[in-house]
Amino acid sequence: MSPIATLMLSLAALGGDPPAADLKALQGTWQVTSMEREGETVPAEDFKTWGVRYEGNRVTLMDGDRVHRRGIVTLDSSRKPKAVNTWDGDGPYADQTSPGIYELEGDTLRLAFAKPGEPRPTAFTTKSGSAVLVVTYKRVKK
Repeated sequence: MSPIATLMLSLAALGGDPPAADLKALQGTWQVTSMEREGETVPAEDFKTWGVRYEGNRVTLMDGDRVHRRGIVTLDSSRKPKAVNTWDGDGPYADQTSPGIYELEGDTLRLAFAKPGEPRPTAFTTKSGSAVLVVTYKRVKK
């Protein structure tokens, strides 16, 4: 499936365009402050240089100055919890969509993502074998 077709399916599944207020609030650079994968806390040393940058509906995951992955994000703030889909343009999930949930409170962003093809998480928790990643970010102030 082409990237555009995948994006259109993601938008249709989420009920339309990304909510402007939440998408606007995401803009900028965020630094990873904590990470949990499949029931295990990831040591801070493993992600100390990781961050994410949102520009419009585009997202770039960074490891220091190195681009780790690029994609397109779609949001649905009408769902409880709020839903996010990220279509990856490259990286290990190239041309696939990862379903997730998000919570945005001021300068703190929390995301929980399942692997492509897995069910969307329903909470910001993980357990062994769940194929879920929970990440917390803090906004980088200029």
